[in-house]
Amino acid sequence: MTFGSGWGGRLSTAANGNAVALTTSPRRFSFGPDPSAPTDLSKVSHEHVIPAANMRELGLTDVDDLGWFSTNEYTTRALKHYYAERRLTLPNASVYSRFSDHEHKLRVFGELISARLADVPVPAEIEALFGEGGVRYDLALQVSNLYDALASNDLLSLRAASMDFNGWDTHDQQKNEIEPNLAMMLGSSGALATLYSVLPPPMRAPTLRSLSAVSSVDN
Repeated sequence: MTFGSGWGGRLSTAANGNAVALTTSPRRFSFGPDPSAPTDLSKVSHEHVIPAANMRELGLTDVDDLGWFSTNEYTTRALKHYYAERRLTLPNASVYSRFSDHEHKLRVFGELISARLADVPVPAEIEALFGEGGVRYDLALQVSNLYDALASNDLLSLRAASMDFNGWDTHDQQKNEIEPNLAMMLGSSGALATLYSVLPPPMRAPTLRSLSAVSSVDN
């Protein structure tokens, strides 16, 4: 089987935005077409994909320059300063400049997202999805991340979001297995309905229209 670009990636590219992958690793749904061969759907580009398995930890780890540090914190601080200094001496044509530039962009972008979400508490209704009587942890986490992504949309340029919710390949006991899954995802007190209920009113209409593009289900 040939794997190539997905609907979310193609939609995001056409809309001049990004596909935000809320899954543990980006799925095919999020990949866009290769700009050098846009009609060849077997070729992909990652340019418009933002992996966001945890929006609250999207950036690079950082520590203050003052105080006592553990071994890991010393390493974190040392790498931060190494990349900052190395950027000043690397020629633009150097292959290593790509690593340095990527580190800088990811650090700055992560700081912007962290600053935004510092003033955006997770709603109690979404917190409740993680508890007893809520939904499966992986689904609750993705919905929480989607809430954060929508709150940061001006920074992310989100045009499509990728989620997954497995457990449909049951073989037997299908009613007992599938109906609870449907309720967790689409029920009146399920994950997506809870997300919709806590969104600010201006965000509700476009989010409702986009739910078919927001969720992809993997077997």
